[in-house]
Formats: sequence, structure tokens, C-alpha cells
Amino acid sequence: MPGIFGPGNQPKPARADYVANSNNTSWMTNPPEPLTGYQGVWGKARTELEPPS
Repeated sequence: MPGIFGPGNQPKPARADYVANSNNTSWMTNPPEPLTGYQGVWGKARTELEPPS
């Protein structure tokens, strides 16, 4: 199916304060308002950000 994972389906916050993504999952780009509800191909929501040591 063409375009199924295209840019229109990416998680994308629109905020005036800040967003950050340091090669980690998309869901924590802004901790006070985490992203959820996007397709799993973009990463899992509500997961740990760093593996336990």
C-alpha cells in the first residue's frame, strides 16, 4: 500500500514551548504531554527510555 508509513502518519507534536527527541522513542518528546495513539512502526509508547543497567 503506497504511503502507509508516509510523513502524514508520523507522530508530530505541535507545541509552542518545546519538543526534544534524542534518538529515543517519539512518545516522550515533551514529558508533560506524551504522544500516544500513533502506529507501532514509529516506536512503542509508554516504554522505558533507557534500558535498565
